[in-house]
Amino acid sequence: MINLNHPDSEALLKVARLIDEAMGLGQKMTVVSSSSRMAILQECAPLLSELRRMNDQAFKGSAYIRKTIDEFETGIRAVSSLGHGKLQAEPIESLEACPHCGTPVARIGYRRPNGQTKVCLECSSLFMQAKEKLESFEGFGTCAI
Repeated sequence: MINLNHPDSEALLKVARLIDEAMGLGQKMTVVSSSSRMAILQECAPLLSELRRMNDQAFKGSAYIRKTIDEFETGIRAVSSLGHGKLQAEPIESLEACPHCGTPVARIGYRRPNGQTKVCLECSSLFMQAKEKLESFEGFGTCAI
């Protein structure tokens, strides 16, 4: 449980939001066309830059965190380049299988206010391990939230 009165809590919450936002964009990328993936990748860039800045400013420039942010970015970039720019996707409402690997899409976020999100868990695995490392106690420690 996070102590909101602790001086590091603001930085920790900001990092958690940045990681979640980048993860969400990466997951969204798994079920859209190649052209949409490139646009989403551009949305990820400032989030990853801000994670690096937060590491330097609030987490003493941890080499482990820096390396893991690089892994996270590499995984997200790998998703963006699946299909070598030739993936076509159905409208998200009717999509049942990943446009890259054909794996049935998963529906996550049943309690989200804007409804479920469809993702390919197989393609998301390209960045999820790095995301978990970022959240670990060796990383930013946001797993405690």
